[in-house]
Amino acid sequence: ATTAVPHSTMSSRMPPTTPVPVEPSTGERTTESDTDWPTFPTEDVVPLTPMTGPSTAAPLKPKPSGKCSRGQFYCQDGVTCIPALLLCDGVPDCPNGLDEKCGAEAQCPEDEFYCASQDPFVCVPRSFLCDDHDDCFGGADEFMCGVCPDFLCLNGGLCTWTEYERSPVCNCSDGYKGSRCQLLSEPAGNKVALRGAGNTNPIVASVLVVSTFIIIGALAAFIILRRRRANQRKTEMLLNTATYDTSTEETQFH
Repeated sequence: ATTAVPHSTMSSRMPPTTPVPVEPSTGERTTESDTDWPTFPTEDVVPLTPMTGPSTAAPLKPKPSGKCSRGQFYCQDGVTCIPALLLCDGVPDCPNGLDEKCGAEAQCPEDEFYCASQDPFVCVPRSFLCDDHDDCFGGADEFMCGVCPDFLCLNGGLCTWTEYERSPVCNCSDGYKGSRCQLLSEPAGNKVALRGAGNTNPIVASVLVVSTFIIIGALAAFIILRRRRANQRKTEMLLNTATYDTSTEETQFH
């Protein structure tokens, strides 16, 4: 069964933050270019247990609460903006874990990604990434293209992208899988053992069938032999009786 790696055992890298300028309040509604993200999620934020161990990423720099740039998600902690593409991917990137409070309907398969939009279907094929068309709210699907952030791939995974496939892809090291190498994969030894066990099932079934036929045949032969012997005994008894009667009659005539 697939096992999620505890976040404390993953790479402790966190997405770098980008400064957000503080603009005076004018009472006017901001435009979509400011990435006016909807209130998501609505439940209270539960702080995560602080991670231990040295961090290889740049330290987070405090910044005033405000909007994140287009294509980013605000963690509502006054500090952190992360690529919105990382929402609901199984890895908590916000220090408070807000990006993973998504609900069961937002848990997408590995070949799809979470896409907040007007469409009721929130899971979109990964082929929609970096196609020069905004499919997700705030252009989240077009934000992280042609780059490999050092915090993207966990557990020694290698991030790659090409000219034709500009969305970053994680190539996981042995023992890990998932869109960001965040899951433990089944050991190769277990797979071989399971595969071998599966191959023996037809052999075992064949042996059982052959054994059943042999047992049935042996029982049938045993019954037939017993009947033949019983018939032979009856025949011998009749012959002996007839011989005895004949000899008795001859004795009486003399």
